[in-house]
Amino acid sequence: MPGNVPLASRRLGAGSPFFILHGLFGSGLNWRTTALGLEDRYQVSLVDLRNHGRSPHHASMGYAQMSADIHALMPPAAPIHLLGHSMGGKVAMLTALRNPERVERLIVVDIAPVSYQHDYTRLIAALQALDLGTLTGRTVADKSLRKDIPDDGLRQFLLQNLVHKATGYQWRINLPAIAENLSELTSFPGIDDYSPYPGPALFINGERSPYLLAEHHTKILSHFPHAVFHTIADAGHWLHVEQPTAFTTALENFLAASS
Repeated sequence: MPGNVPLASRRLGAGSPFFILHGLFGSGLNWRTTALGLEDRYQVSLVDLRNHGRSPHHASMGYAQMSADIHALMPPAAPIHLLGHSMGGKVAMLTALRNPERVERLIVVDIAPVSYQHDYTRLIAALQALDLGTLTGRTVADKSLRKDIPDDGLRQFLLQNLVHKATGYQWRINLPAIAENLSELTSFPGIDDYSPYPGPALFINGERSPYLLAEHHTKILSHFPHAVFHTIADAGHWLHVEQPTAFTTALENFLAASS
Protein backbone atom coordinates (compact mmCIF):
# COMPACT_ATOMS: atom_id res chain seq x y z
CA MET A 1 0.00 0.00 0.00
CA PRO A 2 1.40 3.44 -0.93
CA GLY A 3 2.41 5.54 2.00
CA ASN A 4 3.81 2.77 4.15
CA VAL A 5 5.98 3.99 7.00
CA PRO A 6 9.29 2.17 7.64
CA LEU A 7 8.80 1.30 11.28
CA ALA A 8 11.53 1.31 13.91
CA SER A 9 11.84 -1.78 16.06
CA ARG A 10 14.17 -3.27 18.65
CA ARG A 11 15.00 -6.96 18.34
CA LEU A 12 15.85 -9.29 21.19
CA GLY A 13 16.69 -12.99 21.17
CA ALA A 14 16.65 -15.55 18.37
CA GLY A 15 14.14 -18.01 16.98
CA SER A 16 10.67 -17.72 15.51
CA PRO A 17 9.64 -14.10 14.91
CA PHE A 18 7.41 -12.58 17.60
CA PHE A 19 6.11 -9.03 17.06
CA ILE A 20 4.77 -6.91 19.94
CA LEU A 21 2.65 -3.83 19.16
CA HIS A 22 2.11 -1.16 21.82
CA GLY A 23 -0.95 0.99 22.50
CA LEU A 24 -1.75 4.66 21.92
CA PHE A 25 0.89 7.07 23.32
CA GLY A 26 3.22 4.13 23.98
CA SER A 27 6.27 2.58 22.34
CA GLY A 28 7.86 -0.80 21.94
CA LEU A 29 10.01 -0.24 25.02
CA ASN A 30 6.88 -0.45 27.19
CA TRP A 31 6.98 -4.20 26.49
CA ARG A 32 10.67 -4.87 27.14
CA THR A 33 9.98 -6.93 30.29
CA THR A 34 7.64 -9.24 28.37
CA ALA A 35 10.18 -9.51 25.56
CA LEU A 36 12.95 -10.52 27.96
CA GLY A 37 10.85 -13.49 29.04
CA LEU A 38 10.48 -14.64 25.43
CA GLU A 39 13.94 -14.01 23.97
CA ASP A 40 15.25 -17.48 24.77
CA ARG A 41 12.81 -19.00 22.21
CA TYR A 42 11.79 -16.18 19.90
CA GLN A 43 13.25 -13.27 18.02
CA VAL A 44 11.12 -10.56 19.57
CA SER A 45 10.56 -7.31 17.69
CA LEU A 46 9.40 -4.42 19.87
CA VAL A 47 7.76 -2.34 17.17
CA ASP A 48 7.15 1.40 17.32
CA LEU A 49 3.96 2.11 15.37
CA ARG A 50 3.82 5.18 13.11
CA ASN A 51 3.80 8.50 14.97
CA HIS A 52 5.18 6.77 18.09
CA GLY A 53 8.60 6.01 19.53
CA ARG A 54 11.41 6.19 16.98
CA SER A 55 9.18 5.57 13.95
CA PRO A 56 8.55 8.29 11.38
CA HIS A 57 5.65 10.71 11.63
CA HIS A 58 2.84 10.67 9.08
CA ALA A 59 -0.36 12.69 8.82
CA SER A 60 -2.51 9.56 8.38
CA MET A 61 -2.77 6.66 10.81
CA GLY A 62 -5.79 4.53 10.00
CA TYR A 63 -5.77 0.87 10.92
CA ALA A 64 -5.48 -0.29 7.31
CA GLN A 65 -2.35 1.84 6.95
CA MET A 66 -0.83 0.69 10.22
CA SER A 67 -1.55 -2.93 9.34
CA ALA A 68 0.21 -2.41 6.01
CA ASP A 69 3.21 -1.01 7.91
CA ILE A 70 3.38 -4.25 9.92
CA HIS A 71 3.02 -6.40 6.82
CA ALA A 72 5.97 -4.59 5.23
CA LEU A 73 8.06 -5.28 8.35
CA MET A 74 7.32 -9.03 8.44
CA PRO A 75 10.11 -11.43 7.46
CA PRO A 76 9.36 -13.01 4.07
CA ALA A 77 10.11 -16.60 5.01
CA ALA A 78 8.37 -17.30 8.31
CA PRO A 79 4.96 -16.52 9.83
CA ILE A 80 5.04 -14.45 12.99
CA HIS A 81 3.56 -14.60 16.44
CA LEU A 82 1.71 -11.30 16.85
CA LEU A 83 0.81 -9.62 20.14
CA GLY A 84 -0.92 -6.26 20.33
CA HIS A 85 -2.17 -4.15 23.24
CA SER A 86 -5.03 -1.66 22.96
CA MET A 87 -4.51 0.28 19.69
CA GLY A 88 -1.79 -2.23 18.83
CA GLY A 89 -4.29 -5.02 19.44
CA LYS A 90 -6.57 -3.54 16.80
CA VAL A 91 -3.65 -3.36 14.38
CA ALA A 92 -2.82 -6.98 15.22
CA MET A 93 -6.40 -8.20 14.66
CA LEU A 94 -6.68 -6.51 11.28
CA THR A 95 -3.24 -7.78 10.25
CA ALA A 96 -4.24 -11.36 11.12
CA LEU A 97 -7.50 -11.08 9.17
CA ARG A 98 -5.83 -9.55 6.13
CA ASN A 99 -2.77 -11.83 6.14
CA PRO A 100 -3.78 -15.04 7.96
CA GLU A 101 -1.02 -17.09 6.37
CA ARG A 102 1.58 -14.70 7.81
CA VAL A 103 0.33 -14.83 11.43
CA GLU A 104 0.91 -18.12 13.24
CA ARG A 105 -0.58 -17.09 16.59
CA LEU A 106 -2.44 -13.98 17.69
CA ILE A 107 -2.52 -12.45 21.17
CA VAL A 108 -4.83 -9.48 21.73
CA VAL A 109 -4.43 -7.62 25.02
CA ASP A 110 -7.41 -5.76 26.50
CA ILE A 111 -9.20 -4.58 23.38
CA ALA A 112 -12.04 -5.79 21.15
CA PRO A 113 -12.84 -5.28 17.45
CA VAL A 114 -15.40 -2.56 18.27
CA SER A 115 -15.63 1.23 18.46
CA TYR A 116 -15.16 3.06 21.76
CA GLN A 117 -16.01 6.44 23.19
CA HIS A 118 -12.89 8.45 24.04
CA ASP A 119 -11.86 11.32 26.30
CA TYR A 120 -8.44 11.96 24.79
CA THR A 121 -9.13 15.39 23.30
CA ARG A 122 -8.56 17.27 26.56
CA LEU A 123 -5.52 15.14 27.35
CA ILE A 124 -3.88 15.87 24.00
CA ALA A 125 -4.71 19.56 24.35
CA ALA A 126 -2.93 19.61 27.71
CA LEU A 127 0.20 18.07 26.18
CA GLN A 128 0.14 20.47 23.26
CA ALA A 129 -0.29 23.45 25.58
CA LEU A 130 2.94 22.67 27.43
CA ASP A 131 5.44 25.39 26.55
CA LEU A 132 8.38 23.35 25.30
CA GLY A 133 10.36 26.46 24.40
CA THR A 134 10.80 27.48 28.03
CA LEU A 135 10.71 24.02 29.61
CA THR A 136 13.69 23.35 31.88
CA GLY A 137 13.04 19.74 32.86
CA ARG A 138 10.68 16.80 33.14
CA THR A 139 9.83 17.66 36.77
CA VAL A 140 8.58 21.06 35.68
CA ALA A 141 6.51 19.42 32.92
CA ASP A 142 5.02 16.99 35.41
CA LYS A 143 3.99 19.83 37.71
CA SER A 144 2.51 21.83 34.82
CA LEU A 145 0.40 18.89 33.63
CA ARG A 146 -0.87 17.83 37.06
CA LYS A 147 -4.04 19.93 36.96
CA ASP A 148 -5.26 18.64 33.58
CA ILE A 149 -3.88 15.10 34.00
CA PRO A 150 -4.26 14.33 37.72
CA ASP A 151 -3.62 10.57 37.42
CA ASP A 152 0.05 10.15 38.39
CA GLY A 153 0.55 6.88 36.53
CA LEU A 154 -1.00 8.18 33.30
CA ARG A 155 0.99 11.41 33.51
CA GLN A 156 4.27 9.57 33.97
CA PHE A 157 3.40 7.24 31.10
CA LEU A 158 2.75 10.19 28.81
CA LEU A 159 5.90 12.00 29.92
CA GLN A 160 7.98 9.10 28.62
CA ASN A 161 7.33 10.71 25.24
CA LEU A 162 8.98 13.98 26.25
CA VAL A 163 12.56 13.88 24.99
CA HIS A 164 15.42 16.36 25.11
CA LYS A 165 17.23 17.16 21.88
CA ALA A 166 19.97 19.64 21.04
CA THR A 167 17.29 22.21 20.27
CA GLY A 168 15.36 21.59 23.50
CA TYR A 169 12.44 19.44 24.58
CA GLN A 170 10.01 17.93 22.11
CA TRP A 171 7.29 15.28 21.94
CA ARG A 172 8.36 12.16 20.10
CA ILE A 173 4.71 11.24 19.51
CA ASN A 174 3.00 13.10 16.68
CA LEU A 175 0.32 14.87 18.71
CA PRO A 176 -1.28 16.77 15.77
CA ALA A 177 -1.71 13.56 13.75
CA ILE A 178 -3.09 11.65 16.75
CA ALA A 179 -5.56 14.45 17.45
CA GLU A 180 -6.64 14.57 13.81
CA ASN A 181 -7.16 10.79 13.65
CA LEU A 182 -8.74 10.19 17.07
CA SER A 183 -12.17 9.26 15.73
CA GLU A 184 -10.60 6.63 13.49
CA LEU A 185 -8.30 5.32 16.21
CA THR A 186 -11.17 4.77 18.64
CA SER A 187 -13.30 3.06 15.98
CA PHE A 188 -12.55 -0.14 14.10
CA PRO A 189 -12.74 -0.77 10.35
CA GLY A 190 -15.37 -3.02 8.84
CA ILE A 191 -14.10 -6.59 8.80
CA ASP A 192 -17.14 -8.59 7.70
CA ASP A 193 -15.70 -9.12 4.22
CA TYR A 194 -12.66 -10.93 5.62
CA SER A 195 -12.68 -14.67 6.21
CA PRO A 196 -12.34 -15.66 9.87
CA TYR A 197 -8.78 -15.95 11.10
CA PRO A 198 -8.06 -19.72 11.25
CA GLY A 199 -5.20 -19.72 13.75
CA PRO A 200 -5.08 -19.89 17.54
CA ALA A 201 -5.86 -16.63 19.31
CA LEU A 202 -5.74 -15.45 22.92
CA PHE A 203 -7.82 -12.50 24.10
CA ILE A 204 -6.63 -11.44 27.51
CA ASN A 205 -8.18 -8.68 29.61
CA GLY A 206 -7.83 -6.93 32.94
CA GLU A 207 -10.60 -7.61 35.44
CA ARG A 208 -11.07 -3.90 36.15
CA SER A 209 -10.80 -2.75 32.54
CA PRO A 210 -13.87 -1.78 30.46
CA TYR A 211 -12.23 -2.44 27.10
CA LEU A 212 -12.66 -6.20 26.64
CA LEU A 213 -15.89 -7.50 28.14
CA ALA A 214 -17.90 -10.72 28.00
CA GLU A 215 -20.40 -8.96 25.74
CA HIS A 216 -17.67 -8.69 23.10
CA HIS A 217 -16.99 -12.44 22.95
CA THR A 218 -19.65 -13.26 20.34
CA LYS A 219 -18.25 -10.74 17.86
CA ILE A 220 -14.71 -11.86 18.57
CA LEU A 221 -15.57 -15.51 17.99
CA SER A 222 -17.30 -14.71 14.71
CA HIS A 223 -13.98 -13.45 13.33
CA PHE A 224 -11.55 -15.44 15.48
CA PRO A 225 -13.35 -18.78 15.97
CA HIS A 226 -10.45 -20.43 17.79
CA ALA A 227 -10.11 -17.62 20.33
CA VAL A 228 -9.72 -18.39 24.01
CA PHE A 229 -10.28 -15.81 26.73
CA HIS A 230 -8.40 -15.11 29.93
CA THR A 231 -8.98 -12.49 32.60
CA ILE A 232 -6.18 -11.16 34.80
CA ALA A 233 -7.49 -10.56 38.33
CA ASP A 234 -6.99 -7.19 40.01
CA ALA A 235 -5.73 -5.51 36.84
CA GLY A 236 -6.85 -2.66 34.64
CA HIS A 237 -5.93 -1.74 31.08
CA TRP A 238 -2.15 -1.94 31.66
CA LEU A 239 -2.40 -5.48 32.96
CA HIS A 240 1.09 -6.49 31.82
CA VAL A 241 2.51 -3.77 34.11
CA GLU A 242 0.07 -4.16 37.00
CA GLN A 243 0.20 -7.98 37.15
CA PRO A 244 3.30 -9.03 35.18
CA THR A 245 3.58 -12.53 36.64
CA ALA A 246 -0.05 -13.41 36.00
CA PHE A 247 0.16 -11.94 32.51
CA THR A 248 3.31 -13.88 31.65
CA THR A 249 1.81 -17.10 32.97
CA ALA A 250 -1.31 -16.69 30.81
CA LEU A 251 0.82 -15.93 27.76
CA GLU A 252 3.14 -18.88 28.34
CA ASN A 253 0.21 -21.26 28.89
CA PHE A 254 -1.34 -20.19 25.60
CA LEU A 255 1.90 -20.55 23.67
CA ALA A 256 2.47 -24.01 25.14
CA ALA A 257 -1.09 -25.20 24.51
CA SER A 258 -1.18 -23.94 20.90
CA SER A 259 2.26 -25.21 19.90
